[in-house]
Amino acid sequence: MGGGGSSGERVAWEAASLVCRIATAGMSLGSAIMTAASTQCVLRDDGSTAGTVSYSDYGSFKYSALADLLSAVLQMVTIFLEVVGKEKWASTVELIDRLVQALTSTSAALLLAVDDITSCGPPRGRRGGACRSGQTRKFCGRVRESAALSLAAAVTVSACIYTNRLAATVTPAPEKKCNTLTFKLGV
Repeated sequence: MGGGGSSGERVAWEAASLVCRIATAGMSLGSAIMTAASTQCVLRDDGSTAGTVSYSDYGSFKYSALADLLSAVLQMVTIFLEVVGKEKWASTVELIDRLVQALTSTSAALLLAVDDITSCGPPRGRRGGACRSGQTRKFCGRVRESAALSLAAAVTVSACIYTNRLAATVTPAPEKKCNTLTFKLGV
C-alpha cells in the first residue's frame, strides 16, 4: 500500500497505532501487576500452613514481571515520541518497538510454561512443581491470566508495528492549487 492516499487515511492509521500502543501498555502493566501479586499459602496435610508460593520463588516469573513493566514504560515513551514528533523520532520508535516485542514475547513464553515449572524447584517442602499440586490453583490461575495478558500484549505490539508502517507508507494526496484569474474592468 504505497503511493497516494488522503491525509485522513494517514491520520486514521496513526490513531490506530496510538490505540494499539495504549492497549499494549495497559496489558503489559496489568500482566506485571498480576504476576507480582501472585502469592498463595501452601497447607500441610493436617491443614496447617506450610509456607507460601510466590512469583518471587521463581526467577522466570521475576523476569516476566520486570519485562512486562519495562514494556509498559517503553510503550508510554513511544506514545510520547509519536505525539511530539513522529518523523523526528522514527528510528527511536522503531528500536523501542523491537525491544518491546522481544520483552513481551519472552515474558509470555515464560509465563505460559507455568505447568512445567518443576525445574524451578518445589514450593517449600513439597515434591513436584507448584502447579502440579492441587493446592496452588489460585497462584497458577493468576500466573495463567498474567500469561494471557502478556501474550495479548505481544500480539498487540505486532499490530502497532504494522499500523505504524502502514501510516508511514500512506502519502498525502497532492494539494490542488486553484488558478485564479484576475480581470481588469475598464470603465
